[in-house]
Formats: sequence, C-alpha cells, structure tokens
Amino acid sequence: MLTLRTQCLAQDLPDPLDPLEIDGAVLPSYVFIHDGPRVFRYYTPKEESVKLFHDYLDLHRNNPGLDIQMLPASVMFGRSPGAKARAPRICAC
Repeated sequence: MLTLRTQCLAQDLPDPLDPLEIDGAVLPSYVFIHDGPRVFRYYTPKEESVKLFHDYLDLHRNNPGLDIQMLPASVMFGRSPGAKARAPRICAC
C-alpha cells in the first residue's frame, strides 16, 4: 500500500490513504480486488470490495455531477520485473 501511495503522490494523484467524504458517506480511496497469486487457483470475490463498488456506484447515481475516477493498479515485486527467466547453466565438471 505504501508503494502505491508513493507512486500516486509522485504522479500528483490524491493520496490513496486519505478517505473520501461524499454526501456524508466516508469511504476508503482504495479497493482491493484480488490478493494476487495463490497456491490454489480458485478465486472468491471479496464481499467488502463488492459492497464498496456498489456504494460508489450508488453515490454516483444519486449525484450525476460527482467527478470520481477509478484507476486500476497492480503492484508487483521482484528482482527484475519484466525479465524473462534465464536458462539454467550447464556445467561439465
């Protein structure tokens, strides 16, 4: 989350850790959709995330002049992001 915050602030975007207050409703500025890769490949949607999306959609429906944009973001960590795996070295000893 701090990586996302750092990048948002560097791009002059709002701080994702600051909650939004809209028509008296206080909502978080971020929504986690997926936790990332897992050992088991099944996916269960996060009930809280689905509710937050509905809350934002309801607020927008009730206030058409509301100017909110959702920016999808992925944060990935690794030694060499985007690098292809190297072929194993063969040693003839």
